[in-house]
Amino acid sequence: MFSSRLTSFITTYNEPSDVLERTIIGGTDIRYPRLQIFVLDDGARNWVRQLCELHEIGYLARSDKEHAKAGNINHALLARARHPIPRPLVPYLTPISFPMRTSSSGR
Repeated sequence: MFSSRLTSFITTYNEPSDVLERTIIGGTDIRYPRLQIFVLDDGARNWVRQLCELHEIGYLARSDKEHAKAGNINHALLARARHPIPRPLVPYLTPISFPMRTSSSGR
């Protein structure tokens, strides 16, 4: 049924932790067998890295802030293009995209 690998990016710069966590939880609720989720952190914040580890998703930060969100996405696309297993479909989510789930069952 599903054949393509899928990477989903959640872009963030300065959102509060509760907003970002709701978005991560919503993203992890997507049911797709070959889905890998990454938070793209333009703020290079340690608490965001820890939040990603908690939810068992990927984390990417970049050293420069050129071109704002588009630069953040381009950086991630280049980083993922170097991965040995390409994932051609790349949607992205922005924080505040999903309502809060009441339980964390399933993941």
